Amino acid sequence: MAGPIDIPNTLTMPGDSRALRGLFIVFTFLMVGAYLAALLQNWRNAYNDTQTSLTHINSMLVQGVHSTMKSHELVLLGLGGELVARGVLQQPEKGRQLIDRMKAIAPGIAGFGLARPDGQLVLVSNVTDSASLPNLARMPETRDSFLQSIAQNRIQLGRPYFMKTLGHWVSPIRIPIHDASEKVVAVMTAGHVIEHGSAS
Repeated sequence: MAGPIDIPNTLTMPGDSRALRGLFIVFTFLMVGAYLAALLQNWRNAYNDTQTSLTHINSMLVQGVHSTMKSHELVLLGLGGELVARGVLQQPEKGRQLIDRMKAIAPGIAGFGLARPDGQLVLVSNVTDSASLPNLARMPETRDSFLQSIAQNRIQLGRPYFMKTLGHWVSPIRIPIHDASEKVVAVMTAGHVIEHGSAS
């Protein structure tokens, strides 16, 4: 009677084991490569989407700021021209009612003011003591924007500062006012209120 036949175990043969290990390594590299490629593509898509969104937001902000500045320019030119026409540079109280009324209907504005070309404010909304009004051309925090508005002959933003007269931190806007011969006869100014400021 014949004895048991030995059947070779093909799963444990050294050649086959090396082939399986090589196949596993290749498969692992392919999977990792595919994962990294997908990750890179997702990052690129997210980057492009973010860049597109930021460009759109930036464009909207630029348009909003431009529109706001144009609106301020029209208001300041109109108010300044009317105050000068009423003779406020010579008699400031002639413009008291008008400038206080404009302040009352302008949300976010700390105050309006009219200054002579030498920088001396002659009228400020809601401030009746004219002796306390500063000279914008002499104060370090207001000098640059005041002089630039005259030199560049256009609307000018100033750096924020604390205006004691109004009791607020303000971000100033200034624009020169001309007479019929295009000579600068005054500078109209407004100050946006800056919340949560501190004078210390």
